[in-house]
Amino acid sequence: MPKKVSVLIRHPPFGTIHTFEGLRAAAGLFSGDHKVTVIYLGDGVFSAIDSIDKKYLEQILATLLELEAKIVVEKESMEKFQVEEEELIEGLEVRKRSEIAEILVESDAILTF
Repeated sequence: MPKKVSVLIRHPPFGTIHTFEGLRAAAGLFSGDHKVTVIYLGDGVFSAIDSIDKKYLEQILATLLELEAKIVVEKESMEKFQVEEEELIEGLEVRKRSEIAEILVESDAILTF
């Protein structure tokens, strides 16, 4: 039975493999027909900036967007780090913390990277 799964990206794209592994896990969940939401928050918002070196992330992000994964970025984290919406990768949605809380409450599983 398909589940609602949220994948939280909390680490920046540099110095760790957390972002890549989180996106890879999200893509893999589609093979089970799960409804997947990727959420960038905290330092993870840096992974959502279009100008970063996405050499390892570009293909997997394209796949997730093609599979119609919901990919959101927390507005409050963007404000904290002074990231503007225009700087984000195309196709990502900006949501308030309260909206993200609703997504998490409705999730059957939450994976944190």
